[in-house]
Amino acid sequence: MPLHPVRAGFAVLAATLWAGCGGGGGHGSAYATPLNPKQAPLVTVRQLLQADSLVGRRVRVVGTCALAGSGPSTGVWVLQDGGFSIEVRGLVPASCFRQDEQSQQLAIFAQVEPKSAGSRERLLLRLPE
Repeated sequence: MPLHPVRAGFAVLAATLWAGCGGGGGHGSAYATPLNPKQAPLVTVRQLLQADSLVGRRVRVVGTCALAGSGPSTGVWVLQDGGFSIEVRGLVPASCFRQDEQSQQLAIFAQVEPKSAGSRERLLLRLPE
């Protein structure tokens, strides 16, 4: 029995949204959205800035904390590694505020997003670990 036209439309919309959110084959291969850091690929800050295929994906990235905000800027900081840096929005690691430890490396779990609509610049949205 054929689907009612409204139901068929919803089925197409649902499939499109599912594929666009990483549930289908983006960039020629299936992408399963990692639910925790152990499932996410490890990438460099440089790769985040250069690989278009990482936009919209969840990753683990290692670097050092720089420019941790305070006051109204709390929750916005910079992760840097190998001469490259990227803005991070979300929980600032406690190690970013320690004066006695310089350049302590840390790994975060985050989603890569464009800095603004249509922008090639990127930022990280830090996810709970």
